[in-house]
Amino acid sequence: LFSGNPYVTPPISSTTTFYVADQTPNGGGNAGPADNTIGAGSNHNNTSTQYITFTVYQAITLNTVKVYATGTSDRGIQLWDGIGTLLDSLIINIPNGTSNVTLDLFLQPGDYRLGGTEMNLYRNSDGAVFPYSLASLVDITGSSAVGRYYYYYDWVVSASCTSDRTPVTVTIAGPAAS
Repeated sequence: LFSGNPYVTPPISSTTTFYVADQTPNGGGNAGPADNTIGAGSNHNNTSTQYITFTVYQAITLNTVKVYATGTSDRGIQLWDGIGTLLDSLIINIPNGTSNVTLDLFLQPGDYRLGGTEMNLYRNSDGAVFPYSLASLVDITGSSAVGRYYYYYDWVVSASCTSDRTPVTVTIAGPAAS
C-alpha cells in the first residue's frame, strides 16, 4: 500500500505485478450543526448508548468533529453500521471544553451510527432539524432519541474519486545483475 510519487519497488528478482489507481480530491465540506446552539441541551453522561444516524452516498473520510466536554477524560467513540454491528471503536482523550476531535474514519456508501456510552459530552435535547446534509456526500438523518442531537457537531468531511486498479507487470529477463 503506497500513496504518492515516485514509487520505488523493493528488490525484484522475478516477474512481479503491482496494481495502481489514481485518486483525485473530489470536494468535501462541513455537515451537521456548526455548534451546540441549535436549542436547549446539557451534558449527557449516563449508561445508555446514544448516537447520531447518518447515510453516506459516496466514499468519504470523516476527518474531525466538534465536541463540548465536561471534564478531561478518555472517551470511547463508536461507529456502527445501520443495523448496529460495531465497525470501529476509538479511545480518544478529550480535554475539558470545546475541542475538534480527529476521527479519520473512512466510510463507504451506506447507513451508519456514531456515538457511545457515558460520553460526558453536550447534547441538544431539542432544536435538531434533520436531515443535516452535505450535498451528494452525507446526510445526518436522526438520532437514537427523537428530537435530540448527540455529541458531534461541525463534521469536517473529505471525499476523493479513485479509478479502477490497473495491473502493471515488471518482467525480469536475462541473467541476474551482480
